[in-house]
Amino acid sequence: MAALIIGFVAGMAVCDIFPDHVYEAAAVAFVAAAVLLHVWRVSKPALFSPFLLFAALGYLSLHPWTTSHFPVDHFLHRILETPAPIVGTITETEAPAGDRSRFRLRVERVADHSVSGNIRLTVAGFCSLQEGDRIRFSAKLYPVRTHRNPGGFDVRRYLRFSGIDGTAFVRSEAIFLLERRPSVLRRMLQTHRNAIAASIERTEGSDAARQILKAVLIGTRSGIPPETNDLFSATGLSHLLAISGLHVGIVAACAFFVFYRIAACFKPLLLRAWGKKTAALMTLLPVFGYGLLSGMSPSTQRAVFMASVVLAALLVERDHEPFNTLALAAWGILIVHPPALYSISFQLSFASVLAILAGMQLLMPYLSKPIGWRQKLLLPVFVSACATLGTLPLVMFYFQRMSIVGLAANAVVVPMMSLLVIPVGLMGAVLHVLHLPGASLCFETACRLLDVVLLLVRWFAAVPWASIVTIRPTVFELAWFGVLLWLSVRTLLLRSLPNRPKADPNRGDVQGGGVPFAVVLPGARGAGGKSVFFGWAWMLVVAIGIADAGFWLNERFLHADLRVTVLDVGQGQSILVEEPGGRVMLIDGGGLPDSAAFDVGRHIVAPALCARKILSIDRVVLTHPDSDHLNGLIYVLSHFSVGELWTNGRPSSDPAYERFLDIVRRRNIPLIEGEAVPTVVNEAGITIDRLHPEPGFSTPQPPRSVPDTNNFSLVLSLRMGEIGFLFPADIEKPAESWLVARMGERLRSTVLVAPHHGSKTSSSQAFIDVVRPDIVVFSAGNHRYIPHPDVLERYRKAGCRLLSTADCGAVEIRTDGRRLELQLYTSHAMNEEIAIDGDV
Repeated sequence: MAALIIGFVAGMAVCDIFPDHVYEAAAVAFVAAAVLLHVWRVSKPALFSPFLLFAALGYLSLHPWTTSHFPVDHFLHRILETPAPIVGTITETEAPAGDRSRFRLRVERVADHSVSGNIRLTVAGFCSLQEGDRIRFSAKLYPVRTHRNPGGFDVRRYLRFSGIDGTAFVRSEAIFLLERRPSVLRRMLQTHRNAIAASIERTEGSDAARQILKAVLIGTRSGIPPETNDLFSATGLSHLLAISGLHVGIVAACAFFVFYRIAACFKPLLLRAWGKKTAALMTLLPVFGYGLLSGMSPSTQRAVFMASVVLAALLVERDHEPFNTLALAAWGILIVHPPALYSISFQLSFASVLAILAGMQLLMPYLSKPIGWRQKLLLPVFVSACATLGTLPLVMFYFQRMSIVGLAANAVVVPMMSLLVIPVGLMGAVLHVLHLPGASLCFETACRLLDVVLLLVRWFAAVPWASIVTIRPTVFELAWFGVLLWLSVRTLLLRSLPNRPKADPNRGDVQGGGVPFAVVLPGARGAGGKSVFFGWAWMLVVAIGIADAGFWLNERFLHADLRVTVLDVGQGQSILVEEPGGRVMLIDGGGLPDSAAFDVGRHIVAPALCARKILSIDRVVLTHPDSDHLNGLIYVLSHFSVGELWTNGRPSSDPAYERFLDIVRRRNIPLIEGEAVPTVVNEAGITIDRLHPEPGFSTPQPPRSVPDTNNFSLVLSLRMGEIGFLFPADIEKPAESWLVARMGERLRSTVLVAPHHGSKTSSSQAFIDVVRPDIVVFSAGNHRYIPHPDVLERYRKAGCRLLSTADCGAVEIRTDGRRLELQLYTSHAMNEEIAIDGDV
């Protein structure tokens, strides 16, 4: 079973990398099926034909979500440059983010054309739309765009696997409800969920406790305060806030215990040995009921499916082999929805369960004998440790965070949630339709218990270094870690059970248990052969680990070139500078006006740093306190080690700037402002010049209603050998004129990051003539007039090569002082070496 699942998954991975080869995959499937049929008829070993057959089937199953060919009536063929009337039906709602709500909309008409396809609709302002609502509005459709950066999350693929191929934005007052047609079951469930939520809101207890109770009972997480989310994340407990296998498992265990006790009271059931069957059959009802009540999110669906497989095994009177049950559950989910393989919750769920099952295999020799109360208390800690270790690489890969106190916090908090909070809360949900006073008492008790849980979570989060930022492993390193764990468990199994019976090679297990961690390896028959094989395997794994560590040591600290990466942060700016020898400077952090909607620092800048194995920054530069340069730095300063901070010294009344300064004071980051910023810094073979602002500069135009921050931006120049970089931030024509008059040829640079993102207020002809750049990089989003067409034309006439992060993704430039190497983070990354003539 495990080998077939691996083949199926491998085929899906190939389809993700090399799509649109469906005919070749079908041919492989046909040939493999023919070979399999032939060897079955002649009773010969099947060899690799089953693996190839399932690999081809995996490729074909994922193909509809990866193909670049859309139906002729798809809305992507009707995208216009201007807003158009759109009619569609809401098919799914998402949790609100700030003052914005998101919906999945099945598009029916664009202008006068009938179309197909789904979009993610973002609505600003209060919105009461529900699933099944048919609406009309006017908006511009966009294909899905993703920020393409080192270590970046591929939003386009994520939405495509969710069946979404476009986006639209509209204000709530511009939406017209045409028809409300929810299904009867959905309306009943939503009414019941709303009633439970209202009852919880009326109970005593803190607001955070009430919101957490709603999250674990009905799946509504939108009301949880951000600081509470951060506390649970820092302590490794965020999995408790999302309904998943733990919650469904608790429901199944409690229900099975109750129903089995009830069945034991009926002698006919006991005489026919139907007690467990009856309990398993009855347990399916609360399991599915809980899934429906909580909204049947993808993680809940997977948990319900796995619980159903286990209960079905009890019904047919077969002992469920845990690894085969896990493989069967994974296979069933992938058959129903193949893109689930790329879901973070899918990967974390199955990795944790697999690690727990592997750990329990190690404990089998000890659990076969009676154990004392101390061992029983340590067992949940061991289970939590297995789940933490098994999911650690994935957590580092997706979140770049690791909770130091997570093991202890889970050992204390999870039993409280499992044995007290969730059962009491579920009892309240059941009583809500039978006895409202009893339901209110249960909800109040659960909230009181959650207040205790919150006290414990705050205590764990207050521990110094409770949570740390980690590097982001590569896919290769994830595979290496998986092999390392497999070897470790296999070696411990062999050493702990030296007298186990020989494995049956036809079953591929030890003692007939189907344990994938104990497969018999070719050429390793007998104790001596196994020792030799594992000796060579350990040597190979360790050698690969050392080689990988050496590679990243050179990439991080021993490289001799200068690396400048203009990150793709949308409409904003963030520039990563890696100096020879490993010193790091970060210029701005990008950002949106409302970080609650999307935190650029958390989701773009930090993953890019972690992907480069950067956990400390020698110098952070805030060129000016506008939100599209400032807000992303708030997360960076909070979670990374920072050597010093440069700013232009211009104050701002923005609350985000106050949070920024508060973090600087709280973390004792050396702050250098305004004229105190060094005019020249020579380090690691490069020269950093601070060109602006200078004393005496002032804007010639009359005072504005809003303080002029752009023209007082810090302007920096980097030079290494014959190559120069100029970072003018958001200066406009007044500051450009000042610099041209005062600096002259000192502005000459090979690479220019266009001032003010290429807007029409900057990039004057005089400035371009003095700088004379060979390459111009625009750090911009998908705004129609940024960069402005007139600005683009001026640079083209000057013979510049133009690159925009909106089209190219992150732009990385490496130089040894004589030549440039350019890498663009497009969907197909391109490397290009450029020779630059002339001195700078």
